[in-house]
Parts: sequence; C-alpha cells; structure tokens
Amino acid sequence: MKIISSSKLFWFGLFGFFFLIAAVLYSPSLGGPWQYDDYAQILDNQVLTGRSLPQLLSSTFRFSAHSDGWTGTRDLVRASFLVNWQWWGKDPAGYRWMNLLIHVVNATLVSLLIYNLYNRYKNYNYYIPALAGLIFLVHPLNSQAVAYVAQRFTSMATMFYLLTIVLYILFCEVYETSRHRGNNFYNRYNSYKYYILALISAAFAFNSKEIAVTLPVILLLYNIYNRYKSYKSYLLLLPFFLLSLKIPFQIISSSFGSTISMDKVAEVAVDSFALKQKAVDLTRHDYFLTQINVVGTYLRLAVLPVKQTLDYDYPLTKNWDISTILSAILHLGLIGAGGWLFLKPPKFLQIPLKSSNSSGSPKLLQVPLNSFKIVGFGFLWFYLTLLPESSVVPIADLIYEHRTYLPMVGLMIALAGAVGIFYNNYNFYNRYKVYCAAFGGIFLLLLSAATMRRAYVWGNEVRLWGDIYEKAPNKPRANKNYGVVLAAAGKYEEGVKRLARAVELEPENADYWSNFGTAYLRWGKYEEASGKFLKAFELFASQHPSISSNPSDPSNSPKDLKQAAQYMNDYGVAMVQSQHADEALAGFEKALKIDPGLYAAWLGLGAAYNLKGDSEMSIKIFSQTVKDYPGQPDAYNNLAIVLKKAGRTEEAAAVLSRMPKKSP
Repeated sequence: MKIISSSKLFWFGLFGFFFLIAAVLYSPSLGGPWQYDDYAQILDNQVLTGRSLPQLLSSTFRFSAHSDGWTGTRDLVRASFLVNWQWWGKDPAGYRWMNLLIHVVNATLVSLLIYNLYNRYKNYNYYIPALAGLIFLVHPLNSQAVAYVAQRFTSMATMFYLLTIVLYILFCEVYETSRHRGNNFYNRYNSYKYYILALISAAFAFNSKEIAVTLPVILLLYNIYNRYKSYKSYLLLLPFFLLSLKIPFQIISSSFGSTISMDKVAEVAVDSFALKQKAVDLTRHDYFLTQINVVGTYLRLAVLPVKQTLDYDYPLTKNWDISTILSAILHLGLIGAGGWLFLKPPKFLQIPLKSSNSSGSPKLLQVPLNSFKIVGFGFLWFYLTLLPESSVVPIADLIYEHRTYLPMVGLMIALAGAVGIFYNNYNFYNRYKVYCAAFGGIFLLLLSAATMRRAYVWGNEVRLWGDIYEKAPNKPRANKNYGVVLAAAGKYEEGVKRLARAVELEPENADYWSNFGTAYLRWGKYEEASGKFLKAFELFASQHPSISSNPSDPSNSPKDLKQAAQYMNDYGVAMVQSQHADEALAGFEKALKIDPGLYAAWLGLGAAYNLKGDSEMSIKIFSQTVKDYPGQPDAYNNLAIVLKKAGRTEEAAAVLSRMPKKSP
C-alpha cells in the first residue's frame, strides 16, 4: 500500500515532529481560561454535563430531533467534550490539549493525502507533502480552530473528513492491486475492509459538523482525478451520498420536531443550515454579496495573515460595488483555472537538459504534469468546502476564521502542486534550490511567529477582547465583552467605559444593560448598578410583553422567563447592597413571580426581609429554601445567621451541623 508504503517510520516520525512544533507554538494558549462560546457549549451546558456518555452516544446516529433543541449533527464532538469533562472537569487545559492533538492528526493526514495524490502518477516524494502538512500545522489562520475549545466541531469534523478520504484511497489502491492477484475472498476482504472503515469515518464526520456535507463530492472529484471510468467505482460512492442526507434531514427535523411539513422543507434547507443561526435582518442576496468579499479576505489571510481577530467588524455588502466585482472576477478566475487544470492538464512537460545524447541533440526530461492537476484539485476543494458557510445561506456572523480550516486543506493541496512544478523542473531546481530553501524557511518562521502571537492572545481574556476591541472599536459586541472582562479583572473604570459605549451603540440590547449593571455591582456602585438592571428588565419586558403581565402564558419560553427573572434578581441584589429593603423586596418578589424556581431570588428575598428587620419572615423563607434546596449550603448558612441574630443559637448550630460541604 503506497500511502503507508515503505516508510511507516517516516509518518510516525512526522506526526511526532508535528506534535512537538504544535506544542511549542500553542503553549501560550494551553493554560488560558474559557473563552466566548466555550461557556455556552461546555462550562454552562447543563444538557451536556447532565448526560452520561452512553446516553449521548446513543442519540448520535438517530435521524430525529432532540428534545433539548440540538439538531443531533454534532453529538460526536459533544461526546468528546463529555470525556474531557469527566477527566478534567472545569479545567480548560485538557480540552485544549485534545484540540492540539486533533490539529496534529489533521496536519499529518494532509501530508498523507497529498503524498498519495503524487503517487497516482508514480511521482514519489515525501518532502513536498510533509512541507504542505507543516504549513497547515503552523499557519495562523488555523489558530482559531485550535486555541478556541468550542471550535473542536470544525477540527474534529475535518479529521474524520480527511480520514475518510485517506481510507477511501487505501480501498482504491488495494482494490486495484487485488484485481491483478485474482478475485478471491481474501483479496476482496482486504480491499473492502477499508471501504467499510471509510463509511464509518464518514458517518463520524457527518455527526461532527454540518460542513462535512461536501465530503461525497470531494470523493467524486478523487474518482475523476484517478480517471476511473467503470460505473462500479461511482456506484460505490452512493452510500456516502446517502449518509450525507442525515445533515439536511436532521436540520429539518429539529426545526419542526417529529412532524415535518414538506412545504417548509426548502425554506428550512436554505435558512436553517447552521446551528448558530439566529434571527437577523440579513437577506440571501446581501449575504451572498458579502461572502464574495469575505472569501477574498480568507484568501488574503491565507497569503498574508495580518490583522487577525476573533470577531471581525465586517461591513455588509448590499450592492455590486467595485471591490465586490473584482473579488467575483478573482473567484471565477480561480474556479475556472482550477477546473481547467483538473480536467484538461497537459500530459507532459519536456525540459531540455544540459547534457546531450549520442546523436548530439539535447536530452529531454519528460515531467508528468500531475502537479498542475493537483493545483486544480486544490482550488476546487477550497471553494467547494466553503459553500456550506459562504454562499446564500445566511448566518448571523458574516466571517469567522475557523470556517477556513477545512478549505485550507485545498490551498495546501494547490500549494503542493505548485511547488511540485518547480521541484520537477530539473534546471530550475538545481539553479535556485538554495534560494527556495531560504525563502521557505523564512516563510515558515514568519507563520510560526504569527501563530504563537495568536496563541498568546488566546491565553488571556483581557488580551483576547482587547485585541478584538483594538481592531473593531465600533462593534457593540467587542465593546461589551471587553468591558465585561475588564470589570472581572478589577479594571472597573475602563470596563464601565467600554460597556457605556456598547449600550450607546446598541441601546435596545437588554443583555448589554445587564452586563453594564454587573460591572457597577462589582465596582461597589450599587445605586448605578440597580438602574442598569432595571433598564435591562424594562427593555426585555417591552420585547416580551407577556413575561411581565402573564408569566404563566405557555408561549413564554423557559429561557426567556429565566432571563427576565435574573434581571430582577440582580436588581434586588443591588438594592440589598445599597440598603433599600423595600425596593429589594419588590425586585425579588417580581423575579419569583416570573420564575418561582429561581434559587438565588429566594436567598435574596430572605436577605431583604432580614434587612428590613423582619427576622421571623426571613427565618421562614430560609427554612423553606433549605427544604426545597437541601443540597445548597448557602441556604443553610443564611438560615443559621438569622437564627443566631434572633438569639436562637442552638437552632443555628443544628442547622450548621446539617449543612452540606459544597454545592452540587
């Protein structure tokens, strides 16, 4: 088997080499805190942490919607998070090491894939595939998919995506070899075991992230690349296409539950492709025009990775302006060139050598132009794998660097092909190989330095959001999140300034006002904090009228009820801290009217009665809270405090003796 061939030691050694380099480059981020979506996806995800691994895995391959709102197309990655959770708990370091390991595996698979593409034309070369894999490993454009724990969805889907292709290639090679050895049972088994493994890996990819939907098309391109003409070679791709149908089916199912309205299928297939999509004023036309420029930005970042950031303040394109037209021409040119090189490359390039043959005429070296075909394959890969997230499907966030992770494989394939053209040119290689090596070395060092810089930024919340704010100072989310992390770090004045700017830019966002109040609460400015929390509740109530007037209305979602109740609870906390007992009581009572199960509000209500001097009512509330929440130590502690204050020291001691050691 040529793909592993004579040198298994080389590939294992390459993996180890890649791992050492990646560990060094990403070391600044490995000990960093949770960031951004990490909280929602992992740390605060009670759905995830409340399941056992068998329960989660049992739902992974179901063609039905989950009751918890997940589409079910990413459960395999969530299972990996659950494994991390059981081993490392809330420590993000273990999660990041796993992300790093996946990235190293992907870089090695990129090298294996490119090696085999060369081997198809008997042009065996380890160096160019290894170089392409190394560039993929150290390129800073891939840093978001590695340092950002929540983006394991992308890197893990890519891993199974690449593994599927490598296994399929093994099947094709072993099958072709076995045909010449007789069509016996052993030969058929020896080839089809790789085919079955490829199908399993494809199923894993489809259950990692929706971007894997393009996998069958890439396999089809590989068949064309290999010039397979038999109908059987294409019929064998049918199971991959059938498996990929899980993704749109799952999305439609999750949108409508167990009952699917077929007249809505087309709409859902277009508008609900991405899990992270939310309601935004974004038409397909505007999104498509914007993505023309976004893809141009991706190409620029691949060549010149400067001014990278997590959260771009990217302008929305509504018309065909000059930049959009030029970007469209560039994309059409690359797609056209890629298609032409892939389908119609010249067979050989004749290179004259300095020495002559016996007749005195110059010798001609015939170099197979598989390199040009590889370039074409790479360009087609890049654009095809971008389609799920950069086409006409509106996604709330216009641009994210992790979306280029899988398409970057295509650029590495194209780069390997381009390098191969010069490498196979005998005269060029011998004349300029020193300069090429020097340029390549400098290029790799610059990429590595940029990646380490990005890892350093990812290693600290203040640095991360400070970097985002520096590059997008007028984006509301950048101001809000930077203000939140500054306040959490004790830099209250700077944090309040950024949060004030956030609510100025987006004054109707209740969550921003709540964050504003939290910063003042941390600062100890309770009067200011209470006003912000009240503003947050008023805005939210105006956007969800029935929550305040009729909390029991079945149209109110549990999530919205909890959010509104939390705003009033925070208002009550600020009032307690500022010694306004009556206002605090009103706040906590309002919170409990909206969400009677809000534990923090019961604690606050008891504290407010104690502040008012009504110790009996306070004792009554805390006693009931202890009964309702027997595993929460704060309720026991607060009850003991008010009992002792009322002179009932023996009862207080008895309560403390029953207090659990820690909260579940």
